[in-house]
Amino acid sequence: SERDTSLLTTLAASLSVALQTARLVEETQKRVAELATINSVGEALTTEVELAPLLAIVGDKLRDAFNADIAFVALLDEGRSAIEFPYYVEAGAHEPQDPLPFGEGLTSQIIKSRETILLNSDEEIERSVIVGTRARSFLGVPILVGDKAIGAISVQSTAEENRFTDADARLLSTVAANIGVAVQNARLFEEAGEARQAAEQANE
Repeated sequence: SERDTSLLTTLAASLSVALQTARLVEETQKRVAELATINSVGEALTTEVELAPLLAIVGDKLRDAFNADIAFVALLDEGRSAIEFPYYVEAGAHEPQDPLPFGEGLTSQIIKSRETILLNSDEEIERSVIVGTRARSFLGVPILVGDKAIGAISVQSTAEENRFTDADARLLSTVAANIGVAVQNARLFEEAGEARQAAEQANE
């Protein structure tokens, strides 16, 4: 009847408002979580100047923020044409990794292309060349200093497909940009310390 139609129309309108409100709340919560991650990493980058502890702090924060089974920070050693892994965690364990020849695996692809790689299915993973433990969801972004890629960051899930989103990729890219500046500063700090030490030894 018209009465039923009117009632159902009113309920549908109310439901539409409720759904829109829920979506806005969810989006706001996601933005707050993203800002918290950026702020947390930013604090670490400003309080630590030495490279190894800096990457350890940042790596742990990213692993927790993305709830990743595997997380790593990779840096390119151009002199040796190799990729080093100063930070690598798998299943909660910090596992030392051997250098990877530059040109092998997805990490090399990310550095060469200077582009994000997001793989969210077993089918996509199977078509890719992954060195090491095979993930079911893979997100990797380049660490850029200017137009140059000096390394890469990756978070991965070994248990779930479709773990990461385009929003996650944007967040990780934002963090990677900050890390690039911090790594460059840390390297300059180390070089300055080595030069000062050499000068002091020369004067003894």
